[in-house]
Amino acid sequence: MITGFSTGTFHKNPNVKNKNSNEILNLFLKHSFQAVEICCLDCKELFEINTLNNSLLKRFSYKSLHAPALDFVYEDNKTTLSILNKVRDLHCKYDFNLIVFHPDRIKNISILNSYNDLPIAFENMNSRKKTGKTFSQLQKTFSNNNYRMVLDLQHAYSNDTSMKLASDLYKQFKPRIAEIHISGQTHIPGQHTPLFKSKQVKIIKSIPNLKIPIIIESPVNNRIQIQKEYNYITENIVK
Repeated sequence: MITGFSTGTFHKNPNVKNKNSNEILNLFLKHSFQAVEICCLDCKELFEINTLNNSLLKRFSYKSLHAPALDFVYEDNKTTLSILNKVRDLHCKYDFNLIVFHPDRIKNISILNSYNDLPIAFENMNSRKKTGKTFSQLQKTFSNNNYRMVLDLQHAYSNDTSMKLASDLYKQFKPRIAEIHISGQTHIPGQHTPLFKSKQVKIIKSIPNLKIPIIIESPVNNRIQIQKEYNYITENIVK
């Protein structure tokens, strides 16, 4: 089982000045995690990760990049081209297994046609989004292309707490699914929290395939919580 954390797990941690740092990569490696997702929620962060040590990243057997999704819309303009070209440059440098986008942030998917050399993927969205949540909506995203998919279990849970939606999305998009996101949810649909706090074992049990890399997105405050969340997830997988 290839499992690890997203650097976004430190997104709102006031004690972490730079979540996409070599210090964080070393922290994950000390926990012997095999996977990592470099999370660049805004465009500024994308231009700040050139300092990541490639030798550290190469020690992960799986590594993905989360492209900007916060207050940015990909459309046919120079700003979008600048962002996509930067994503390509980073991929050339770090050789990511996957580059993750939010489908609701893509105004016209044809703008990605010139970037088919990248391992592009889209993830299903939470209940607060207008699109990218259901099979029919995602089917439009994946029409006439070979893009991969990230199955976000917490996003699915926010739309359907029975987890039938998660099961259906896996069955319908199985050949495309290349990564799984997992975390707990607070009382606010779509808001992340550690699973060891929310005790939503149902989300963990809905992991459909342990051969697919799993990225944990639960927000944590320190090393102890990192290990606690990892242990809680892995222990409940096998029960």
